[in-house]
Amino acid sequence: MSVTLREWNIPIQSLQLGELIGRGTFGSVYRGKWHGEVAVKMIDFNDRDDSSAFSLDSFKREVVALHKLRHENLVLFMGACTKPPDLAIVTQLSKGETLHSLLHIRKHALSANWIISIASQVAKGMGYLHARQIVHRDLKTRNIFIETNYKAVIADFALFNFVNFCKLAKSGHYVHVPANWLCYVAPEIIRALNIGNADHSPASDLPFTPETDVFAFGCVGALLSGSLPTETLVYLVGTGIKPTLKLQCPREFKELMRQCWSYRPHERPEFTALVKQLDRLPKLHRSPSYPSKPHSAFVVGHISGNALLV
Repeated sequence: MSVTLREWNIPIQSLQLGELIGRGTFGSVYRGKWHGEVAVKMIDFNDRDDSSAFSLDSFKREVVALHKLRHENLVLFMGACTKPPDLAIVTQLSKGETLHSLLHIRKHALSANWIISIASQVAKGMGYLHARQIVHRDLKTRNIFIETNYKAVIADFALFNFVNFCKLAKSGHYVHVPANWLCYVAPEIIRALNIGNADHSPASDLPFTPETDVFAFGCVGALLSGSLPTETLVYLVGTGIKPTLKLQCPREFKELMRQCWSYRPHERPEFTALVKQLDRLPKLHRSPSYPSKPHSAFVVGHISGNALLV
């Protein structure tokens, strides 16, 4: 074990696991205690799988990369359990709820100004990740927490490299993917799924790039506005059609989201450019239909049942 890995290794016995917060593609997430409250993502690791050695090495490389990250719009990495079979990522416990819960469970209406603010914060966090040569690979509303005063915090970055995420069915005619995953996936990823091949298609073979993150960001923007159902978004964008956004936002915001959905990856803007353009957008006057302040029911300390799901 490298010196860096030893410094950030947390013995599993030193963690106090509490209630189950949620389940996701990679495992289960628990509220825990380790020098204070933390979130513990227990990684499902099958040491009987032929790819287990590769998966463990990838996991350790990700841990080394994660310890260097510090940004106000990223969940704080605190350490990891790195000895199989008890693999886990330990992070700060978010005091907010997921954007998915806020929008689709509580049906919370956001003003245009808050939509732009959240989009800008997410773009800043993503721009920082890309500057550190890290591709998120799984940006979606379930991985974005909204804390008090609508501070956006991104979670679950860099978790795709060590899991055989996409496995083809034995019949070779269809693919098993997580629920709601396709509405964030760029066309080049879908093409690479190689339906019809009966072999496994590990996530490491899929062409995730900074441009695929930008595509996912555009999808988050559309869902953030509540203007399109996810099924419609998948069909339109997947066929190269840029959807029309019906929301009370500046037309410049709509155009930015449409650029993120460009069928050709090189036509999608970088996050640094997106941040500059989002921060230049004009503020809109308050509309009676949209609150200009955080909802009174939005309180610090609420943990959604979907917390940290992937």
